[in-house]
Amino acid sequence: MYLTINTHKKLLTLLISVLSISVFATEIQDISFSNGNWTFTNGATYDPSTEEVTIKGNTETYEYARLTVNLPPNTSNTYLSADIFLENIGLGSVAWYAPKLKISQVGGKSLKAENLSSPAQGSWYNTFVEAETDGYNQVVLEFGFQNATGTFIIKNPKVTDTEPVATPYSFPYTIPTNPVCTINLISNDTMPFNNDLLSTNSHFSWASKSWGDPEIANAIKEHFPMSNYRFPGGTVGNFYNWSTDGYHNDASTFDNRSRTNLYNNGFTFGYNGFKDLVIDSDGSATLMFNVIHDDITTATNRLQSRISDNLNVKWVELGNENFYSTQSYGYIAGNQWQVSDVDQYIAHTSSLVNSLKTVSPSTQFAVCVNHNDYSENGWSNRLASETYYDLTTVHNYNNVGSENLDFASGVVLLDSYKYTRKTITEHKTHFGNTPMIMTEWGVLGSNSFLGVLSTADMFLAILEGNTKDGVVMQAGIHMLYHSDANAPQTLLFMEGNQVKYSPVRAFYSKLYEVFKDQSIYTALSNSDEIDTKLPGVISRAIDLGDSIKIFSVNKLPVASKLQVNLDSKEVTGNYKIETYAMSPEMWPDAYNNPNDAWTTASTNNDQISIPSYSISIITLPKKPIVTTITNHTIENSIKIYPNPVFDKVYLDGVMINSKYTIVDVNGKIQLEGKYASEGINIENLNSGIYFLKVDNQMVKVVKE
Repeated sequence: MYLTINTHKKLLTLLISVLSISVFATEIQDISFSNGNWTFTNGATYDPSTEEVTIKGNTETYEYARLTVNLPPNTSNTYLSADIFLENIGLGSVAWYAPKLKISQVGGKSLKAENLSSPAQGSWYNTFVEAETDGYNQVVLEFGFQNATGTFIIKNPKVTDTEPVATPYSFPYTIPTNPVCTINLISNDTMPFNNDLLSTNSHFSWASKSWGDPEIANAIKEHFPMSNYRFPGGTVGNFYNWSTDGYHNDASTFDNRSRTNLYNNGFTFGYNGFKDLVIDSDGSATLMFNVIHDDITTATNRLQSRISDNLNVKWVELGNENFYSTQSYGYIAGNQWQVSDVDQYIAHTSSLVNSLKTVSPSTQFAVCVNHNDYSENGWSNRLASETYYDLTTVHNYNNVGSENLDFASGVVLLDSYKYTRKTITEHKTHFGNTPMIMTEWGVLGSNSFLGVLSTADMFLAILEGNTKDGVVMQAGIHMLYHSDANAPQTLLFMEGNQVKYSPVRAFYSKLYEVFKDQSIYTALSNSDEIDTKLPGVISRAIDLGDSIKIFSVNKLPVASKLQVNLDSKEVTGNYKIETYAMSPEMWPDAYNNPNDAWTTASTNNDQISIPSYSISIITLPKKPIVTTITNHTIENSIKIYPNPVFDKVYLDGVMINSKYTIVDVNGKIQLEGKYASEGINIENLNSGIYFLKVDNQMVKVVKE
C-alpha cells in the first residue's frame, strides 16, 4: 500500500506536533499533584510515593480532583492531559456518568468534557481534553468520576496551550488466535431489506452546492439511490422558515454565528430541488418540523402545502434534539429563552399531532429522544409514558473527539458496534416496541480508516436493530455533503468543478449495491469477541437465488476465516471477494471514482479469508460445483479468452460450427448454439460462474 499525499501530510503534522511539544510548547504552569493546590473529594486520594491520584467511583456521588489555574493572555486553546489507568469501570445511566477529563469556567459551567464512556481498561495510556479558552484568564481543571463505579488512576497531569502527543494507536485487546467468523443460514429464513436504512442527512449549509444542483442530483442517482430523503436537516431545522425556505428573522436564529452569517447572505435550503429529487426517484420524505416557531396553524399549513406538492411525506420529526437548552425556545419552552421543558414540549407537540393527522392520516409523527439520558425524571422517560406519537427520533453519534488516531480514540472507534447496539436495546427497554427513525448517525471526528471500519460496524448494528429488534425503521448517515473538504462527516464534496468522494463514501455507496432491493438472511454471525458483546468480525448475508453475498467487517489486525453454512451444510467452492482495506491510521485522498478504493479477486480456494482491517463483499454459489456437475473434467485442451469476461468469449482449439452449451453451477442450461469466429456473446448472463461444454470438454467461465 503506497502512502497518499494526505498520509504524508498527516505524518508531517504528527512530526511537527512532536517537535512542538518538546521544543515550542508552553506548559502553562506546573500542575503536579504534589504542588498541594488540588482539591480532592473523599473518593479521590493522592499517593505521594507514586505521585498518582486514585479515584474510586460511586453511583451516588461525583468524585473528583480539581485545580484552578491562571491562563496567559490570548490563550485560545487549553489542553489538559495525563497518563490514566482504568479498571472495572461500570458506567452510569447517562452518557456523562463516567470517568472524565474536564475544563470548566470558574463558577462551574463546563467548557469541554471528555467522558470516557468507551474506556480502554487494564493499560496505562495518555489522553487529553481540549477547550476553547479565548477570553478567559482562569479555568478549572478536573479529573472526575461521576455516578459510576470502578477505579480511575491518574498521573503526570499537564496543562498546555498546544495539543499533546497522545499514546499511539495499537490494538487494545487480546488478538484472537486463528479467528473464525461463522454465519449459519436457513434457506427460508429471509426478509426484504428495508431500503430506508440507507438514507442520508444533509442541509448544505456549509457546502457550495445544494439539492437543486445537477452535480448533487447525478451523484445521488448514481451512487446514493435513496428511497427516503430528510429535509431540511437537524439543528438548522429548528430555525427554518418554510414560507421563505430560509432562516427565521429572530433572536434565536442570531444566537449562533453560523446561522447569522447564512441569514445575512440570503441562504436558502433548496426545497424545490429536494422535492424534485424525491418525486423523480419515487421516494418518500422525512420532514423535520420547526416546533419552536410554528404554531398549530402554521405547521398544519406547511404539511398541507407539502402534500399538495405531491410529496410522499412518510415521517415528520417533531423538532430536533429539543432536550438541549440551546435548541429550546418559543412554544416548547413556555416562550422562555433556552429552557428545556419536556412538559411544554409534550403539550405543544401533542396538539400538533392531533391537527397534522387530519391533513395526512398515513404520515407518522416522531418525538425527539435523548438516548444518552434515561434518568428517572428525565426527558426520555417522561416521553416514554406518553402515547400520542407514532415513533421516536434517535440520533446515534460516536464522538471520538480527536482527528488523529491514537490509543484512546482507537478504543472509542472499535466500540462503535457495541455503542450502537446499546442505544437500540436501551430504547427498546424504555419504549418497548415503539419504532424509531435514526435520522442522524455516524462517527464524529476521526480522520482514519479505522473510523471507516467503525462506521461500517455501526451500520451493521443498525441493521440488526431492524431485522432482529424490529424497531429501527429509517437511518440517515451524517452526512451527504457537509462541506468542501475530505472529512469523515461527508460522503461527497466539490473540489472546483469536480465531485469528489470521501473514504467513508467508498464504503457507504457499496451498501446500495449489496443490500438495496434484496432479500436478507435474518441470521447473525458469530465470531471471537474482543470485549464483552463486541465481536472482532461481523457479517450479514444476502440471498441472490443461486448464490449468497456476504458483507463482512473485520476490525482485527489479523485475517479471519469466514465459514458460511446453509441449512447446516458448509458452503464451499469458488468465490469472488471485493475488499476495501488499508492501515487503520490512514486517511486516503478523496476519490474521483469511489470504486477505485476496492480490489476484486476470484479464487478456487474453499477457505474464505477476510483480510485484517477490511470491509469485504464475498459472493459464492450456494452449491459446490462438484455436487451438481459430475462426469466431467475441467482439465482440457480448450483455451478461452478473455476470462473473466463481460461480453464476448473466444475459444482456441475448437472448430467453427462446433456445438456448445453453457450451464450454471447447478447444471442448468443458460445458453447454447454453434461456435462462430465472432465468439460467443454472454453479455446478458448474470455475473457469476458458468461452464462451457464443447467437443466433450468443459471450461469454466467467470462472467463479470
